[in-house]
Amino acid sequence: MDNIQYNTCPECNERIPDMTLIMGECRHYHNDKKTPKKFSADNNMDPGEVPDELQGLTNIEEMLIAQVFMVMSVYRLQGGQNGYKDNVINFRKTFGSSQGAFHKILHH
Repeated sequence: MDNIQYNTCPECNERIPDMTLIMGECRHYHNDKKTPKKFSADNNMDPGEVPDELQGLTNIEEMLIAQVFMVMSVYRLQGGQNGYKDNVINFRKTFGSSQGAFHKILHH
């Protein structure tokens, strides 16, 4: 998991693993000419800069402090494309005693 490199498109702010930029834009932004863009400020989806305290977290650490946990099945189709099973559902996580520990770590 630590070998996965996340890149951010400078145009639409989409952040996905191993993103390749085409002429300085992600593939979705380059091909999609609709406005507003999905992860743009115009669509009220720009999360802004990542705070210094959260820079460099591993994927596991990000999942532990995330307020929403996404569950979906992804599988590889013949020919190399990805397939998705069922719908994507987001569940709000209820924090237990670990929330206080992370809060203390992040605010010291």
